Amino acid sequence: MTAPLASARSNLLLISMFALAGIVVLAGLGTWQLQRLSWKEALVERMALRLQQAPVEFEKALKQQSAGENVDFLRVKLRGTYDHAKGQYFYALNKSAYGWRVLTPLTAESGRSILVDRGFVPDPQKPLAAPALSGPVEVVGALRLDYLPREMFTPDNNVSTNSWYWFDVTALRKVTAIPELAPMVIQLDTPDHSGQWPVATPLSPNLPNKHFGYALTWFGLAITLLGVYIAFIVQERRKRSSP
Repeated sequence: MTAPLASARSNLLLISMFALAGIVVLAGLGTWQLQRLSWKEALVERMALRLQQAPVEFEKALKQQSAGENVDFLRVKLRGTYDHAKGQYFYALNKSAYGWRVLTPLTAESGRSILVDRGFVPDPQKPLAAPALSGPVEVVGALRLDYLPREMFTPDNNVSTNSWYWFDVTALRKVTAIPELAPMVIQLDTPDHSGQWPVATPLSPNLPNKHFGYALTWFGLAITLLGVYIAFIVQERRKRSSP
């Protein structure tokens, strides 16, 4: 075997290995997106079912969670007293309007404390956000276990200006001076029509679901790479067979 021929075969083997690895990775990403699609569809189905159910007592929901049940989006009711002075503001987007979700600690009759998402207030109206009702109240809403998680480009929370961008229960326990603050949120889902901010926004199971499109993109790239590789192999064989 001549040196040029050996070099050509070595290069072809290297290209084949890279092409195969690329195809496997792209196909794997497509498969992963299909798995995410199934997960999202199951989540939406569970949300739709739970948001139609009558609320259960908050303490009962905690017992269900302790027994291993996923209580995310389970509607609950809880009687307690708001501590408006310790309310926190979480940056949010609502119907193309930027503003804040108002979260106020509620201490139940049992002594347990949890943040209640009372609703949305546009940024210009933030100073006008009405304080929570004083005295004992009963709240009804959905439990959110994964409330505003931190993502790759989420900015840091600014505790000094009461500007939160993701749910950091450790920092919230410190700033509210409530060491046993529950690591979850009750999100009110029924507007009170009082005309005051914040306004509770009904929860919807219509979550963004782009996983099928992403899967098509990854599979399409895998097929494209396979086509380019086949075309390259055919061209190389033609070169070798030509006189």
